[in-house]
Amino acid sequence: MKLGALIAKATLTIYNEIIKKTSSPQLLKALKCCVEAYKYASLSFEMVSSKLVEDPQTANYDVTVMDPEITNCEKELLDAKVQAPRLLTGN
Repeated sequence: MKLGALIAKATLTIYNEIIKKTSSPQLLKALKCCVEAYKYASLSFEMVSSKLVEDPQTANYDVTVMDPEITNCEKELLDAKVQAPRLLTGN
């Protein structure tokens, strides 16, 4: 979980860097979608690691809820035809 949080934060940083440089409205929409997904993922991974000890069922639910958010991010990137290996690796 801690590794997941680190990866999510690193990927979020990449998204924020690219947002500053983008001019395409479709790409900007995709990146903003992904920023929200990774903000959520980063916070969730940090919370899940502490919940695992206390309540594994709740932790499992949190991870399950994250999956559609990241999948939506990937779909938005594909729709915007993003060619960014660093982002695909992070996802």
